[in-house]
Amino acid sequence: MKFKKMKILFTLIFMPICSFAYGGADGVYLSEHTVLQIIVVDANTVAATTTVVLGACSGSIVGLGKINGKILKFTPREKLKGSETCEVLVEFDAKFQSAKISADFCSAYSGASCGWEGDVLKKKQINFSPNLRKP
Repeated sequence: MKFKKMKILFTLIFMPICSFAYGGADGVYLSEHTVLQIIVVDANTVAATTTVVLGACSGSIVGLGKINGKILKFTPREKLKGSETCEVLVEFDAKFQSAKISADFCSAYSGASCGWEGDVLKKKQINFSPNLRKP
């Protein structure tokens, strides 16, 4: 019983610290042709989606990955039949305000004439909560 309480206490203390460390990565990053959205799920897991639209060429990858330092690696949730294993690499700046995206073996998800490579900037968060106080 004592071990269980210690485990719960450790989780309550450690998880917020880990979430805080990578919580800065949460958000939407944009460039002219690319959108990257990241949600930190827990200390070990990040949900990510990236979409590219370049003229008639477009594609999207949705998957789970891990952040190690300032680098996020994720793979698609589902591998396309006959394709090599796609991996998206996102390198963040020191404050998680911008990132550089590269992708290996991912053309099956978008087509050969467009890809995710390039820089993206974090979009400012907009607070949509209304003011509920009456004047």
